[in-house]
Amino acid sequence: MQCLHTSEARRKISLSVLNCTRQLSLVLVSSMFVLVWACSGGGGGNQAAQSAGGGIAFSLRFPPTASAGHASNSLIQAAVVDCASYGIDRVDVQVFDEYQALIVQGGPWGCAVGEGIVDGVPVGTNRSIVISLKDATGRPVLTGSKSGITVISGQITDIGIISLVQAEETRVWNTTFGGSGYDGAYAVQQTKDGGYILAGETASYGTGSYDVWLIKTGADGNEQWNKTFGGSGEDEAWSFQQTKDGGYILAGRTSSYGAGSYDAWLIKTDANGKEQWNKTFGGSGDEAARSVQQTKDGGYILAGYTTSYGAGSYDAWLIKTDANGNKVWDITFGGSSSDSAYAVQQMSDGGYLLAGDTQSFGAGGYDAWLIKTDANGNKVWDITFGGSSSDSAYALLQTSDGGYILAGYTASFGAGGGDAWLIKTDANGNKVWDKTFAGSGVDKAYSVKQTKDGGYILAGWTRPYDTDYYDAWLIKTDTNGNKQWDKTFGGSDEDEAWSVQQTKDGGYIMTGVTTSYGAGSYDVWLIKTDAEGNAPATPTP
Repeated sequence: MQCLHTSEARRKISLSVLNCTRQLSLVLVSSMFVLVWACSGGGGGNQAAQSAGGGIAFSLRFPPTASAGHASNSLIQAAVVDCASYGIDRVDVQVFDEYQALIVQGGPWGCAVGEGIVDGVPVGTNRSIVISLKDATGRPVLTGSKSGITVISGQITDIGIISLVQAEETRVWNTTFGGSGYDGAYAVQQTKDGGYILAGETASYGTGSYDVWLIKTGADGNEQWNKTFGGSGEDEAWSFQQTKDGGYILAGRTSSYGAGSYDAWLIKTDANGKEQWNKTFGGSGDEAARSVQQTKDGGYILAGYTTSYGAGSYDAWLIKTDANGNKVWDITFGGSSSDSAYAVQQMSDGGYLLAGDTQSFGAGGYDAWLIKTDANGNKVWDITFGGSSSDSAYALLQTSDGGYILAGYTASFGAGGGDAWLIKTDANGNKVWDKTFAGSGVDKAYSVKQTKDGGYILAGWTRPYDTDYYDAWLIKTDTNGNKQWDKTFGGSDEDEAWSVQQTKDGGYIMTGVTTSYGAGSYDVWLIKTDAEGNAPATPTP
């Protein structure tokens, strides 16, 4: 497969001090990052930073006295950048948490402004900082990033050098993976090496009728390796995450192992996809894990559904494990009818947030359901969203303002027979706004992420009215949920997007299933777009 991009490999920029330089400083003051720069003449500058090949050198220290109004901890930069020579007009910064979710952002600020403040940076581990120096059109010229940062108030942390490199052109491509059987991917993530990892199921390879399938690619989408997991039955993975040790944690269900017809299944691998351990959870009924996340203590939190335990035919199920996958506790949520959880995220307060749907509570047949728990899984509050018909929430995340965003489906509101649905809430789950997105038929959103500009990117599918085919659907909104653009991908058959993430170059990576292209009846589909959602219309062999 050929990659469509125009730049050469990234090259380090020599940050020589010319007539007038812009010196950047990133300062952490309580919960604020302060980005500071100043024009200086002549041949000054920080020699340590320059000798490292150019970059931004940071150290976190506790100043003995306040300076320039900045007390408490200070994250101090010492490097020089010649804005004029490189055509740099503005500066912005983003801070991400350990799960690559945007926490806060600042800018863009003009080079002549001198200082910019980013509020609300919480203390924690594995923070990442991304700095982008852009030209007057907003195109990145120099970029720099640093991950694995621990922000601890009052303690000394040596962060080291953040190297600046020339921003490369965004890569775009379109590819499939699969054989003669059913193959699908339901989750994708950009990995620390710039490539991609995707998880799902395969009937073309492995030992059973369906096996869990994990595929690793390079930045160009070419496969580097793949692994299958399973026995003689049906085994699927619906969620995964790259873990702090560089390996992967996968969650789904298995009928090959465990106690019941299907059990929730948790698989831990190393960085090369080699299984380290696996655990099943369940009773005599039907269980599945639809979402997994590594928790702050190194363990894991799973959310899904169970028919073996709880009050109704299906109950939402939350399971907490230790770092080796051993169950620490579990708890069910539900009433007398059918209730499920499709997504879970640990909150900044140590508790958990679940999203799904409920038939036991709310106004309609099914309502979207949001549940907040404490660190031990005890329910703090829950809220339903919906009308007289069926409504569901399939994805959630905590937003940079401390509230939440949910994506899913509504048949109660909107213009069509079923619309993609985006709901924004405050920190207590109260709805701030909601938006529907519709074509002429049925439309669903299965994934949502907050983008670097504070808006949102959604992935799902759209089916035109009175047709038998689906198209994968990518929707970009502003911070208030107003649609900025949307793109469809597909041929004459069924094509779906199940997961999306913004990539380091500002584009998007999207995965799902296609029956229009590829080798079999259903193939895994992986598409890399630019920042406007553009990509080749058909896969490249």
